[in-house]
Amino acid sequence: MTHRRTAALIGTVVTTVGLLAACSSSLSQTDVQDKLGQSIGGGATASCPSDIPVKAGGTFVCDITNADGTSGQITVTQDDDQGNMSWEQTS
Repeated sequence: MTHRRTAALIGTVVTTVGLLAACSSSLSQTDVQDKLGQSIGGGATASCPSDIPVKAGGTFVCDITNADGTSGQITVTQDDDQGNMSWEQTS
């Protein structure tokens, strides 16, 4: 795996992903993973921690794997306490 290929998989710009926090104290792991996979595209899948507390400014790291097997990590930042997030490549 090359860093260049991973960068192409994940992208180098921050992307915003909207999720509905809906009066919950934690984000749905499944919803986060699905939205990130869709946002990245190309058959990418995300593996994120469970029990992510809803907190404006909170961060967490997810592993990303593309359909061709390339992988990397992204850091996700919660933009607010409504489930809106942005992400950027960390490795």
